[in-house]
Amino acid sequence: MTSAPSSRRRPALVLVVAAAVVVAGLAAVRALRPGGGAAVPEVVAPVEGFVGSASCRDCHRYWHKRWAGSHHDRAMQRATPAALLGDFAAAPLVVAGETTSFRRDGAASFLTTEGADGRAREFPVAFTFGVWPLQQVLVPGERGRYHAPLVAWDARAAAAGGQRWFRLRPEDGRIPPTDLYHSFGPYQRWNSMCAECHSTGVRKRWDAATDRYATTWVEDGVGCEACHGPGEAHVAWARAKDAPGAGAAPPRFGLAVALKEERPYGWHLDAARGIWMRTPVGRPAEHFDVCARCHSRRGTIAEADVGAPLHDTHRVALLDEGLYFADGQVREEVFEHGSYLQSKMHAIGVGCFDCHDHKSRAATEGAAAACANCHLPEKFATPAHHHHAPGQPGSRCVDCHMPPRTYMVVHARRDHSIRIPRPDLTVTLGTPNACNGCHADKDAAWAAERTAAWWPAVPTRPHWGTALDAGRRGAPGAPDALASLVRDGKTPAIVRGTAASLLARNPSPDVERTLAAAAADADPLVRRGAVEGAAVLPPDARWRVLGPLLGDPTRVVRVDAARRLAGTEPPTAADGDRLAAGVREARAAAAYGADTPEGGMALGDLETAVGDLVAAERAYRAVAASAPAFVPAHVNLADVLRQRGREAEATAVLEAAVRSWPDAAAAHHALGLAHVRARRLVDAGTHLERAATLAPQAPAFAVAWAAWLADTGSPRRAVEVVAAAAAAHPHDPDVLTVWASLAAQAGDRGGALKALYRLEALRPWDAGVRAEREAVERAGPR
Repeated sequence: MTSAPSSRRRPALVLVVAAAVVVAGLAAVRALRPGGGAAVPEVVAPVEGFVGSASCRDCHRYWHKRWAGSHHDRAMQRATPAALLGDFAAAPLVVAGETTSFRRDGAASFLTTEGADGRAREFPVAFTFGVWPLQQVLVPGERGRYHAPLVAWDARAAAAGGQRWFRLRPEDGRIPPTDLYHSFGPYQRWNSMCAECHSTGVRKRWDAATDRYATTWVEDGVGCEACHGPGEAHVAWARAKDAPGAGAAPPRFGLAVALKEERPYGWHLDAARGIWMRTPVGRPAEHFDVCARCHSRRGTIAEADVGAPLHDTHRVALLDEGLYFADGQVREEVFEHGSYLQSKMHAIGVGCFDCHDHKSRAATEGAAAACANCHLPEKFATPAHHHHAPGQPGSRCVDCHMPPRTYMVVHARRDHSIRIPRPDLTVTLGTPNACNGCHADKDAAWAAERTAAWWPAVPTRPHWGTALDAGRRGAPGAPDALASLVRDGKTPAIVRGTAASLLARNPSPDVERTLAAAAADADPLVRRGAVEGAAVLPPDARWRVLGPLLGDPTRVVRVDAARRLAGTEPPTAADGDRLAAGVREARAAAAYGADTPEGGMALGDLETAVGDLVAAERAYRAVAASAPAFVPAHVNLADVLRQRGREAEATAVLEAAVRSWPDAAAAHHALGLAHVRARRLVDAGTHLERAATLAPQAPAFAVAWAAWLADTGSPRRAVEVVAAAAAAHPHDPDVLTVWASLAAQAGDRGGALKALYRLEALRPWDAGVRAEREAVERAGPR
């Protein structure tokens, strides 16, 4: 369970325990049954194909023993006294006026905390969630839900600050029941946010009509079949393979995933570098897909069957701003996959299993460290390489190459991009670096100077983070830098896909050709980046780039291409048929995730694009009802109502939103525009100003307020507002365009020229900007 991303009657627990079922090759199913009452065992129909981890033990004793008791094994457990680490006799925990208390009654444990209705209630603890460095618990909610309350047990030693209850997200202060992160809010819901990665054989089984779950799973925790797939066929083959007349082994020995490579490969020592290298380079995608299903920042677009290609079931995040720093280092809670895709190790085919085993943790110390499997200790584990005293901080490989970042208050997770420290990039881009992570009393310039003295070649190497930073800022030269990155086949695919996506805000005359190259790339992450970047293209060019992707072999690319083309005019009837099929697939993908606020919004946005405003209204209303604090749902609902001619109703929706969430800038902005349309100009100005003040990071809000000021007789104040926005967003073309226009209208020739000079630097190819600048120059001062 994460502390980031979507009430309440106690469901029963259904459990199959018949040993004969396992012998027959079928496994137990545990289902969250709607309705009240205590959790009780009950026999239900078994799930075909699963046999349970216990069936693997006899033949795979070594690996089973390595797995048993691991973090995977204990990812989710029955809440027995042995499994629960927390002290349920501890004093109540009080944070920001909210009290959570704990109680144990025999083998049963209970937690009293604020429920979905805002009143304190006692909940039975049904499951533990995780084991170290913190353990959460699951409690039942209504309509088949289970929730992970925001309290957790710090499993670290007392000397390290552990052995205590604490609250996640303490920086948020009081979290009301309407908040998305409330203990019973959508982002703490097990069924949609956690189950897939903490249990085996999960089927979400959410019914949109009733907003009810009947979630089933085969085994608590991450069992053997969570990674290898259903084991029935494998067990049957293993039992019969030595019998007279037994045929050849089935493909993959009867498993959905064969983690043993079929092609020969080996390792050779590059003596000059002191590194064992893999030959041939590369590794089958499934070796990474198995782990990436859970160890990545991603959304789910289809039921995640083991063995299905990752990009057919999930949408893996690119190096998006807010999730990653510009140089690819982790920022938000993104887990490991997106980072590892950037590494040199991934590029040559080093896989998760080369460092991690069935214990699910890698060694990080001593001669047998995971790094020493490939990197000769006599070359790398020496002061001549790391420049630190042996045994002291900075002497271990992970200290410099995998710096940690702490999430969920106590969980330090290491960056798996396994990079060379670059404090020089801290100086130029503001990204973090491992050196100052320890030497906090020094600045980045000091660290850059020291590392340059130790490794003079490192700071001179170009880094793709410079191009991504320019693309995020929309800086001059960004389009060319991003285009070069997209075409550089030696750059990691996740980086090239991110570069392609950033072209959406960095147009140039060559952008269509660059995006076409990205759309034809062999890696689905690059093709997905092309889809995102194609937002910058007009419909005809968008079809030329994305039309072929409607038949892409990867589901997420097809889905995203259909979403991007929805609502445009297909060039031919055949294209129309392909788009219709794509929209159906995109609708199914969005509907699968519509139990989360983001998934419901995706469904509403798709229906809006295709012109089905009735369905769009239904989708947005569903999100607004299930996650009322998700303000974009109210804003989009109001816009659909406006399009349907129900302006008064749309305004009422927005007025209710700003009353409930007075700091919601988007709602104030939309309400201000609604008042403009109704010619209630005083009210419009109040809300447009409020939006711009609340969200200075959204320049469009400042532009709207400035336009209102200009239209209502305050041209100089309008110029001041948009000039301030241009100072905060110096490369935003819309802000610069409006600044130039309003300044010219107000007689501020100097301001107009300043804006036009900047705009021309951004778009040197735009003859219209150049002509406008020349016209203002010719006009001379007034």
